[in-house]
Amino acid sequence: MAALAVPFMTTKDAAYQLGREAERSGHSGLIHLPFNRFDQVDDTTWWLCPGPDNPAYKYGKIVCTWKNFEPDMFIGLYVEKGLDPSKAGAGLSAKEKRYRMDSTWRWHDFLEGLRSGPIGHVTNLVEKQCQRPVVVALDGGVGQEDWDFVRFDYTAGALSHHPSSQGKGTLASSTTARSLPEIAELLPSIPNVGWVWIDFHIGQVFSPDGDEEWDVDRIWTNVCAPWVSWLR
Repeated sequence: MAALAVPFMTTKDAAYQLGREAERSGHSGLIHLPFNRFDQVDDTTWWLCPGPDNPAYKYGKIVCTWKNFEPDMFIGLYVEKGLDPSKAGAGLSAKEKRYRMDSTWRWHDFLEGLRSGPIGHVTNLVEKQCQRPVVVALDGGVGQEDWDFVRFDYTAGALSHHPSSQGKGTLASSTTARSLPEIAELLPSIPNVGWVWIDFHIGQVFSPDGDEEWDVDRIWTNVCAPWVSWLR
């Protein structure tokens, strides 16, 4: 299968073009948010967020990123799991306290959606529209020293381990998953899971050497728009 060509020079360009396409298709109000506003701002991770909060950990977002996927660019849904408030209390700085989840974090609904089917239904739609496997990936850990990355290809409801996947550290238990519900069931078995941060991705990768070219309308329609109800 031909790789998809990346039509953007930078992640910033990708976020702004997709944001304009979202507005043209009736989904206005998404906020452009960079991971780093001061260093390599054109190529840092960029999100399209449904609210103005910064940090925007609690929201489901569209992400444009090179991180973990280089030399490819990943575009798709991005949902974050923060720290369990029952585990993460005393001893945290004011900044670190922002990492604690509360009932407003999208992660809770997302995890239930993985278990019970709604996330699978949308992922199936993305696969159908893209006519290729969907990228499902997680990165996470307690700190940089144990940060891990796991990547799957999703085809007809089944997950297969991608060669670029690591899965030898914090997220090792998730590598045996063969479906989205299985990921949801395996995540609680992560050691010290209450302290573990997780970034969950579902989307597509676009390669500098790709052969199949999509314009921004097709990327928004096929990869991003199906997730609009989760951007909150």
